[in-house]
Amino acid sequence: KIGLKQRLLLQESLNTFTVQGVIQLVQRIIIITLIVETIGAVALAIRWSQEMSWGKSFYYGIFHSISAFNNAGFG
Repeated sequence: KIGLKQRLLLQESLNTFTVQGVIQLVQRIIIITLIVETIGAVALAIRWSQEMSWGKSFYYGIFHSISAFNNAGFG
């Protein structure tokens, strides 16, 4: 659960006038992020499974998908 203090902090950081809808926005952002990163991880794992073991390709797929989405700058 997110308390009033956290909601007000989110409201201020998102520059909105009301607290209403801030939580839904954050939930949507998290869901979209997870979906995009999962699609990228699966695509990379499938591609790399031809060159290495399934476990290693799955791990590298997750790592590179998250790194690319968040623009971590290392790989």
